[in-house]
Amino acid sequence: MEGHLKKLEIESYRKIDFNELVDKFTVMFNPTSYGQKYEVEYEEASGKGTSGSAQKFSRIKPQEYTFEFTIDGTGVSSKKEEVEVVIKKFLKATAEVRGDTHRPPFLKLRWGNLIVDCILKSTNISYTLFKPNGYPLRAKVSATFSQIIEDKKRTAQEGYSSPTLTHY
Repeated sequence: MEGHLKKLEIESYRKIDFNELVDKFTVMFNPTSYGQKYEVEYEEASGKGTSGSAQKFSRIKPQEYTFEFTIDGTGVSSKKEEVEVVIKKFLKATAEVRGDTHRPPFLKLRWGNLIVDCILKSTNISYTLFKPNGYPLRAKVSATFSQIIEDKKRTAQEGYSSPTLTHY
């Protein structure tokens, strides 16, 4: 819907099939930009005494998405929350190892036309403004997410049809 403010949402799921939503985190303020990394990996092996290699295709690495957003506890947003509480909610939704699955959750990023199945790869939290007693009033979160695709879905999307050993 045009003109309607839609905030970045990070949904947490128990399994890679994305059928059971267990948590959700919505950012206070939308990122002003995000990065998308697409990386192709090649084997660079070459024989001794040669000047180059054929650069044989190895694989396409999972795409990475990096978002930077602000958490504010000054009351600038419509909802005043303690920065530490919001950080804990973010980490619980994205990085906390769950007792029933023994791993952090599978995530789905939703913002505009971007919908990505992923996991949290890393996050960096910088506290930038403080109360006189030292408690944080503002934090900048930089989070990198790595795209994931369930094996059955991935192989169907790849649609390899060459006569390789895997077809025998």
